[in-house]
Amino acid sequence: MKRITIAAIVCIGLMSLIQACGHKPVDIVMAYQEALNAGDVDRAMSLYAEEAHFRVPGVFDLQGREALRGLAEYDRELHIVLEFGEIEMRGDTVFCQVKETNEWIETAGISELYYQGFIVVRRGWIETIEIPLTPESEKAYRRVMMPLMGWARAERPEQLAEMMPQDEFVYNAGNAQRSLSLLQDFKQNQQRQATRPRWKKLGE
Repeated sequence: MKRITIAAIVCIGLMSLIQACGHKPVDIVMAYQEALNAGDVDRAMSLYAEEAHFRVPGVFDLQGREALRGLAEYDRELHIVLEFGEIEMRGDTVFCQVKETNEWIETAGISELYYQGFIVVRRGWIETIEIPLTPESEKAYRRVMMPLMGWARAERPEQLAEMMPQDEFVYNAGNAQRSLSLLQDFKQNQQRQATRPRWKKLGE
C-alpha cells in the first residue's frame, strides 16, 4: 500500500514537472481550448492553477478551481465552442482574440461573441484569464440581457432568485439549463407581444 502511495506521489510530481517545463504558454492555452470544446471538464481543471482567476469585465469575476469547475460545467451543458485567434505570446502571457458560440448565445440571436484579452500561464498552469468583450459584442450582449433581466424580475422572480442568490449568478450545469429555459420563455413572450393585434380606438 505504501509503495502504491509513494509511486502515485512520484507520478504526480513528474507530471507537474513535465507540465511546467515541457509546454509553452500557448500550448497550454490550446490544450485548454480543446478540453472545453470536448466538454472535458476534468482536463480543463487540470490546466488551472489552484487559485486561478477568470474575469470577463461586467459579466463575471471568478477565482479558484471550485468556481471555475462550475463555469466549465455550465459551458459544457450549453455546448460551448471556443476559437482562439490572433495569438501573440509575450513571456508568460498569451494575448489573443476569442470567439465563443454556445446554445444560449445562439438562442439569444447573437450568433457569436468576441473577446480580446490575455491569459497568463506560469509554471505550466493557467493563473489568469482576462478577456473583455469587444465593444460590438458587449453591445449585442447588453441588448439581450437588459430586457431579459427586466422581464425576469417581473415575471420569473423565483426562478431568477434561484439562479442568482445574493444577486450574483452562480455558474453550474443546473443554472445553464435554467438560464436557457428563461431565455426561451422570454423570446416566446417577445414573439407573442409582436404578433398580438393592437386595437385602435374609433376615429384613430
